[in-house]
Amino acid sequence: MKEQLNEIIGQRLRAARKAKGWSLDITANQTGVSKAMLGQIERGESNPTISTLWKIAVGLEQSFSSLITNDSDLGQVADSMLSHFPESEGIDFEVIFPYQDDVAMETYQLTMQPYYEHQANAHTPGVIEHIVVKQGTLNVWFNQQWHSVSTGQSIRFNADQPHAYVNSTDALVIFYDIICYSQQGKQS
Repeated sequence: MKEQLNEIIGQRLRAARKAKGWSLDITANQTGVSKAMLGQIERGESNPTISTLWKIAVGLEQSFSSLITNDSDLGQVADSMLSHFPESEGIDFEVIFPYQDDVAMETYQLTMQPYYEHQANAHTPGVIEHIVVKQGTLNVWFNQQWHSVSTGQSIRFNADQPHAYVNSTDALVIFYDIICYSQQGKQS
């Protein structure tokens, strides 16, 4: 499964880069990911972290899900896709709805291990995240402050700024992340 996911990511990265007419050098400058790492990812030789994939997605002005899933059509039943990244990440991403241009959004279910922290870079301008906690208590940092969100609660924020998610408990935290792209922040 990991090799298959790495191959998909590599193919999607290469296609997105070539669609923009970018070399690996330009892509490295735009994403903050080294040329060597980008080449390894494109060849399926690297198991990129979530943070690395987010940097690539933002730099390419793509959605995160566009790097790891296939599109689904309206009215089509689709299986969600659980994407396991390196164990050190402490988080599992399940793509519920991949990015679709007609609604300019994508939806994930995330499961965070105890005491795990995920730092996120700013998304493109106009992106808003909606967080809904299914289980546990999640601390979310944005606008220079922490916000505690517990089971059954939700919060939304402008994600075009650095933000973070922290599970500061000894239990799993499960939450939904619905990422909406405005016309200004809409991905191609």
